Amino acid sequence: MEAERESVRLAVSLTLGVAAANYSFSTHYIHQDSIPAISWIIMMAFAATWLICHSINCRIPCCAMAGSGFHGIGITRGRLMIEVLFAIAGAGIYAMEMVQTAALPAAQGPLKEFAYSCAGHIKEAIDCIGYKDPLCNAIVKAFLTGDRTGLDSHTREIFRISGASHLLALSGLHMGIIYIILSRALSLAGNSPAMQKTRSATIIAAAGLFTVMTGASASIVRAFLFILINEAAKICGRKADGTSVLCTALMIQLAISPGIISSVSFQLSYLAMAGIITVYPVMQRMWPRPPAGHRFRFIITPMEKIWELCALSISCQLFTGPMAWWRFGTFPQYFLLTNLLCIPLMSMIMFSSIAVTAMTAFGTCPAMLTEISERLIASMISVLEIISSM
Repeated sequence: MEAERESVRLAVSLTLGVAAANYSFSTHYIHQDSIPAISWIIMMAFAATWLICHSINCRIPCCAMAGSGFHGIGITRGRLMIEVLFAIAGAGIYAMEMVQTAALPAAQGPLKEFAYSCAGHIKEAIDCIGYKDPLCNAIVKAFLTGDRTGLDSHTREIFRISGASHLLALSGLHMGIIYIILSRALSLAGNSPAMQKTRSATIIAAAGLFTVMTGASASIVRAFLFILINEAAKICGRKADGTSVLCTALMIQLAISPGIISSVSFQLSYLAMAGIITVYPVMQRMWPRPPAGHRFRFIITPMEKIWELCALSISCQLFTGPMAWWRFGTFPQYFLLTNLLCIPLMSMIMFSSIAVTAMTAFGTCPAMLTEISERLIASMISVLEIISSM
């Protein structure tokens, strides 16, 4: 519990520092002439960081070794200084990104070229799927690659009005489904210690490729960092709790790209995960669980799954709803109904479409599997049309 609190303090401090720098620079255009001024700010930030570190090194040990009356004061002062240090570090890395963005052109490395090439092949395979309705190809392409150019305005509108825009835009939900598919597929190879480490490394590599391939949006990067931290903990034989994973991913993402703090998808993604980690377990425990041998267990278990999905949707919306209202001026009235009906459908669509795409690429896709996938997509579109007309 204490480790969770420390990770929250450090993550909040770093985030506040980045947010303060973002607010300070947001009204100024960063160009070549302003780089020297920003460089002076960075130097001052590093100087302040060195002074704080020096203060911590000098004062904490002597306060901690003093009598009990000074012990608490020393620890509190040390924690405060560390939090200030992380806030200054956040402001510093944001300023450095501004300098780098203004001074250097965007790079196109071999990893991006390889990932974009893979995305191109996947899109070609999706275009070759023999769906009767071309809209199905566009939906599958949006779900698997993030390319929504093939979607017509009517389809985009029903997703928006029904509160299902998060299903159309690539997010941690899509990455989570792909993670489940990879985990189950690789579990067939065995469960030995060596195989577990190989499986974790393979999942990390596949998730990283998918992240770059789909454009590395803020929410996808967040989901990748969650997978990276969790699987790295498994490789090291440790268990990572949700709060620590959230705060660690937040600090890593802000350290790599502090400018992302102003992105709506970044804000909504972390708010949704904060709701899942804090509220969802409480709501999940509200459901009364009967003993294992209860005679109505076959009825209670499906109802429990429905409650868990409702609790998941509510916990996310409690945190993301105010932000969505503030940024867009709208609130999805039927979000609970939309998620309850469409998330299971979307999961089945992704499972089936991945199989159809892979088999189509090898020229061995049975017509029945293609028809099942198409009917699932048509069912989801019909549900969204009904909800959007309510």
